[in-house]
Amino acid sequence: MARILKTVSLAFAMFLLLLVPSKSWSDTPIKAHAVYLEGDVKVFSFKNSKMRSVEKNDPFYEGDRIVTGADGVVEIELDTGDLIRVDKGSDMVIKALHRTAQGSSQSVFSLLLGKVKSAVNKLVDDQSKFEYHTKAAVAGVAGTPPFIVAVTGSSTNIDLLGEQGDHGSVYVKGTDPNATRVNLPPGFRTNVAFGRAPTNPFAISNERRQNLNRQIPFKTTPKRKVAKKQPPAQSVQTDKTEPKEQVDEKPVVTDKPKPPILPSVAGPSIEEKIVINALTRKVSKPRQTAPEQSQNVEGVENQTTATQGIIGQTAESTGDVGQPLSSTTIDVLIDLR
Repeated sequence: MARILKTVSLAFAMFLLLLVPSKSWSDTPIKAHAVYLEGDVKVFSFKNSKMRSVEKNDPFYEGDRIVTGADGVVEIELDTGDLIRVDKGSDMVIKALHRTAQGSSQSVFSLLLGKVKSAVNKLVDDQSKFEYHTKAAVAGVAGTPPFIVAVTGSSTNIDLLGEQGDHGSVYVKGTDPNATRVNLPPGFRTNVAFGRAPTNPFAISNERRQNLNRQIPFKTTPKRKVAKKQPPAQSVQTDKTEPKEQVDEKPVVTDKPKPPILPSVAGPSIEEKIVINALTRKVSKPRQTAPEQSQNVEGVENQTTATQGIIGQTAESTGDVGQPLSSTTIDVLIDLR
């Protein structure tokens, strides 16, 4: 009995070798791990040829075979941002999961039984692949809405969800002698039987779309890498707002008073007038000061203090050079307002 089990294991390992394509030593693996799990899910490890139960955050590698039970579901997230849901009662082998030396991504899966649902970002270049191989067909994508591949017996159904007019497509190639290929736009589906060409794409009915979304829902939000388009939009907005922030009314205000600068006017300055008035008071009336004159002196002193606080500022002149000090002060105050 032990020999029989050993022989079966070796035969199964040889079967996996046929499914997994050879790769170059310069290739680097694409990381994949379980982000959602429910029910019975097992993986047959290609590295150690052992079957084990899958737990959340467990990694998956090229060559692994994933089997879900009647109640089992697993969602696998790749470091490319792509998301795969392996539905109940499915059997899938990871044929290729790596990047080439040139940076092209190779994500190829062999769906032996059941259903898978995928949300795939736009491929990095023309040499990149994201494909499902079944007995009857090959289905590949290049940045599409979520799509579903279902294997029932010897036939395969492919549904590209989304609305008609959305970007992206799924190509489907049959196993007929001519390897007939059709392209599915969003909102269309096709059916492929073993050895036959795919049917012409036809629209997915609303009832079928609702049933598929209800029966095979994503529990994890797909990571769409189109968010990289946002930084240019931010820079454009910044360019628009920067000129508004730099516009300042102060230069406009300060430029206007500059032409009538006081030093260019002939005659004594304000400071000289203040000194002359003060000396005149002290020499002519050193001791006796009438009440009315004392009030005038206080007014002059107040004007002197106010004038000293605004020396150096300019005002619009009336053209009279020898005006009294009070007149000069009034002109300055009007200009400040």
